[in-house]
Amino acid sequence: MDNSLDLFKYNNELISIKDMNNDLEISQAKWNDIFEYFLTQTSHVYFLGFKRWIENDNLMNTINFISEKILVNIGNDNRIILCKLKSNILIMDRTLINRMFYYYEYPTLIFIKDINQEEALIKYAEKLPLGDTPLTDLPYLFTASRESQLDVLWLRKSLDMDFPWKTIRSPLALNEEISRPWYKKLLNSIGFNWDIKITKNK
Repeated sequence: MDNSLDLFKYNNELISIKDMNNDLEISQAKWNDIFEYFLTQTSHVYFLGFKRWIENDNLMNTINFISEKILVNIGNDNRIILCKLKSNILIMDRTLINRMFYYYEYPTLIFIKDINQEEALIKYAEKLPLGDTPLTDLPYLFTASRESQLDVLWLRKSLDMDFPWKTIRSPLALNEEISRPWYKKLLNSIGFNWDIKITKNK
């Protein structure tokens, strides 16, 4: 694992990986181990984009290039997209997949073993944001997604799959924690993650 990646395993089904150097750039080589492992354990890969937040005329060109087929396309603004990716796109060149992560507020890569699960993925995408069944209820599945934090990749899995990683703290993250003021550590420990300033009365 690259020393700029701070991997934290919350439980057997959830891992976060924070890039300590910059926002997510999943085309970088330091992410290879993650995607190569998922690909060896599964057979099919999908991209799910929810809440498009960047207007770009190249979106559909990009989707058509990376896709074997488009399964869901909701809204004139393509606010929800589900497509089955070409088999070699994650290995040969993730540049266009990385671009899709910029086009959508909530991008997710979905890895499944059984093509028969595809219909369940379609139903899930069509119900967004109201779906009440998590993707990880499906068997033999991994997901890699970006959520509210632009520098964090979240990994999830179904109960019948395994993560080979344990918590691996980045030296950069440990140095940051050591240098963090006491009041920030206290606030972080109770769930407040934004920055604050303490000013003294003169």
